Parts: sequence; structure tokens; C-alpha cells
Amino acid sequence: MLEEPAVALPLPGRHPDEECADLREISTSGVWTASSSLPNHGIDNINDRDLETYWQSCGPQPHTIDVKFAKRKRVLKVSVYMNFPQDESYTACRLSVRGGPSEYDVQELTYVDLPQITGWTHISLEDPPGSGHAPALLALQFAILTNHLGGKDTQMRQMRLYSAKSVDIQGEEDIEFQHENFLPFLILR
Repeated sequence: MLEEPAVALPLPGRHPDEECADLREISTSGVWTASSSLPNHGIDNINDRDLETYWQSCGPQPHTIDVKFAKRKRVLKVSVYMNFPQDESYTACRLSVRGGPSEYDVQELTYVDLPQITGWTHISLEDPPGSGHAPALLALQFAILTNHLGGKDTQMRQMRLYSAKSVDIQGEEDIEFQHENFLPFLILR
């Protein structure tokens, strides 16, 4: 069941580090995959912190970006960087945000009509809005349903995911697997 489009207010000049200062970035906590990509424009570019690089799809719409987490995460906010004057018809217009317990069982959380801007757009996944609560997810999916100017392939320059700074769902602090205490267990015999 589709709700009214979430209000995606472009905040010119507001970098997500400023807009989401009270939140914790969890973009690197998940494994990112895409439905398709061009050589040298893979999904890794979407989190490389370089506004000049981008992921580009190569195939039929809808294009999807999947993020899988090792344990449940409450994603409160998604930040997307777009450059409409440079990307034109490659710029996403309607974005469906889906989530669930696995990549095979995702439901639409919200959808957003993205503006024709250069800059960051912040999408809240809080339910209800402003509550600081979001569903606990193991899988998050972004489906690009349409592009501006009727474009077919999509370019996404940057995406960031944010959660609350407090403890995680099990009540333990979130320690990345790359932490020095886990390194001896990185390789199995």
C-alpha cells in the first residue's frame, strides 16, 4: 500500500555530516550490491566520498541498490547526493525505499519524488515521523522507478545511511568486524 510521497526537502549546502550530526553513519556496516553497473562505475563509487564519481546502471528499469546487514539495523535517515545539471536524464526522479528481514522479503517503507538539484537530499525513514523510531531491518533496497527527462539508465553519486548513536537492538555497542579484537577470527582454518 503506497502512502503519500515522503517529503524530501533539499537542503542546499547542508552536508550530511552537518544535517545528521546527532546520528551515526552506518553505510559501511552493510554489503552493497546493484542490479547492474557499467565498468568503472560500480556500486563501490556510491560510498567513496568523491562527488565526481558515480554508480551507473546498465539494464532495464527499475534499477535497484540492495544493502544487506549482518544484524538488524534501524535506519533513520538516508542521504542522497545528486547533480542534475551534470547528469540530466541519468538523475533519479522517483525512488522507492524498501526494507525487510531479507532481500527476498522487502516491503515499501516510503517513496520519494526527488527534485532536480545539485546537492544532498535527506529522506527520513522514521515511523512515525520525528519519533526517532524506525523498523529493524536486515535488508534495505532502493528502487529507481523513473528518471528525470524520461532517462533509462541511472547515475547515483553518493548515498549515506544513518542510525541512532545509541546502542543497537540487542543492547550492545556496535563493533565493526574489522575491530582489532576480531582480526584473529577473520580467517577460518
